[in-house]
Amino acid sequence: MLSLDVGCGKHKIGSFGVDINKDSHADLICDVQFLPFHDKVFRVAFCYHVLEHVLTPYNALLELKRVCNGKVIIKVPNKIRELEGCNPNHLYTWNRYTLKQLLSKVFDNVNIYCNVRFNRVRVPFVKRFLINALDHVFLTEITAICVC
Repeated sequence: MLSLDVGCGKHKIGSFGVDINKDSHADLICDVQFLPFHDKVFRVAFCYHVLEHVLTPYNALLELKRVCNGKVIIKVPNKIRELEGCNPNHLYTWNRYTLKQLLSKVFDNVNIYCNVRFNRVRVPFVKRFLINALDHVFLTEITAICVC
């Protein structure tokens, strides 16, 4: 099962890593918007903390869908937490609703999960009612699992 890690940096997940940064430990240096692979080559694609850096995230998502024949797993920082720190390298921010809206333009099946942090202990996939109550305080990142 081939897997693709887009924006792998120095810690590649899976069998093949790509990154735009020449200092990364990627197997191939390229832009996620122009992946040099045949259609449906990878069973799973990981895209962790990449979309917020991409000039046109929609095009990047189209490319991820094109090269993947299974699932695309995406993580982005939570918009509200982002606004507190305002990373100048981030071109876009999303909350769980706006991220689902974007992903639904490309993928038919999108599931959104929220990762929260309590006293430095990470608790993923917390129930929706708890997330809604604590969204602005503890929600650190949003994970999406998209089926191709």
